[in-house]
Parts: sequence; structure tokens; C-alpha cells
Amino acid sequence: EHTITRTKLAIFGTESQVAHLDPTTHPARRLARNLHSVMPVAELKWADTDLWHLPYIVVMGTDGPALVNSEKERRAATGEGEEISWKVLKNFFTIRHSLAATGRGLSITSEDGANSPYSSG
Repeated sequence: EHTITRTKLAIFGTESQVAHLDPTTHPARRLARNLHSVMPVAELKWADTDLWHLPYIVVMGTDGPALVNSEKERRAATGEGEEISWKVLKNFFTIRHSLAATGRGLSITSEDGANSPYSSG
């Protein structure tokens, strides 16, 4: 048995801007069929979340933690000229999904063996 959770994420922007985004993705059935040859499991569970909107994020700025509301503010606070690394976001949200799936999302906030990016629910 394996569970795949798919989340759509919008970083920054207003509610009205997010409302105009096209959240269309590939059908779960199609992805499950394509995955079967590389991940043959007896049972595959699928969970699609609603679109997650993060109107702001907290980043490690040059002068310590900084709350930013746009990519322009993030670059000014961090001194970095590149977008946020997908690897960082993917690992963070994989851990959050795992914690939520096992009912520990509010009690365990640090990474350990039970909530690593490689765990599955």
C-alpha cells in the first residue's frame, strides 16, 4: 500500500490573483497508470489537496529571519538573486504531508526517522 499526496502551491500574490490561477493538472488515474511500471504496489491511495496559498514566507535574511510578501522582498532580504530552491520546498512539504498523514503534524515539528522525506504513509 502506498499513498501519494499531490499539492498545488502558490507563493505570494493576493487572493484575487490566486483565484485566477489555472489549477489544472494531469488526472490521477493517468499518473497512477504511468507509475505502476516503476512502483508496482498492491494498493495505491491518492490524495489531492486544495491549492495552498502562502501570501508570505519567513526566510533567513542577511540580518536574521525576515517575513517577506513577494519575490522582490525575498531577494532584498536574503541578497540572493535566484528563486527559492524547489528541493527545499519539496522536502519541507513532504515532511509536512507525512506528519499530517500519521496524525503528528502538531506534536512533532523536527525531522527524525519517522518523518523524513523518504517516509511513506
